[in-house]
Amino acid sequence: MARGAVISGATRGRGGVALARHLADRRRERQNEQTRLGATRGVFALDIEKAIDELTQIVSHARSRQPLYHVHLDPEVPWAQAQRDRYWCLFEAEFGFQRQPFVEAVHVKHEREHYHRVYSRVRGDGTVIPLSHDYARREKIGRQIEFELGGRHLVGGHNWA
Repeated sequence: MARGAVISGATRGRGGVALARHLADRRRERQNEQTRLGATRGVFALDIEKAIDELTQIVSHARSRQPLYHVHLDPEVPWAQAQRDRYWCLFEAEFGFQRQPFVEAVHVKHEREHYHRVYSRVRGDGTVIPLSHDYARREKIGRQIEFELGGRHLVGGHNWA
């Protein structure tokens, strides 16, 4: 079983061309050795840019300036698919994203994979999923998965929670 610390980060926003370009690594200076579309839910496109465009269109009716939530997962060492699935299960349960559409981009940098997911915050009834204390909540999930995998624990400002 893979061990290691978990680094996670997130941003909120509207999506669009800039986010798609970032996730597809289509900048002048490529940042990643490899980029590919990972898992998706609720979208049909088969490449990162088109999938992000589709997700952006899905939330375009929202009365929110930040209808999308972009989160990344960067494990210290490679994880098996079952370990990544466990992390995303904990993440989705914590934030209420279990049935929300999302797009995943997988980046390989320095021969190590890290994962970006962009979730729709807009529920079917048009309300927006709240993200209060998201940093502390993501940190909690990181420590929990580190404990489950027997890995090194990162020092965090919210570990007491």
